[in-house]
Amino acid sequence: MPHIGCSSEMWKGVSNNYEKTNTVYLADFPGFNGEKTIDALFKDAYVNEIQQFIKKE
Repeated sequence: MPHIGCSSEMWKGVSNNYEKTNTVYLADFPGFNGEKTIDALFKDAYVNEIQQFIKKE
C-alpha cells in the first residue's frame, strides 16, 4: 500500500511484473493521491476498510 510519499500510480510499473502470476491491488489511503480525506479516527477507518476488502476479495 502506498504511503505519504508514494501514490498507487508510482507502483504501476512494479505491479505490472507481478500481475502475470499474482492478483495485485493498488490502493490509496484517504487524503492521498486525490482521495477525499476523512475527519476523525482515521486509523480505525483504514483498518476497518482494509479488513472489509480482504474479506470480500
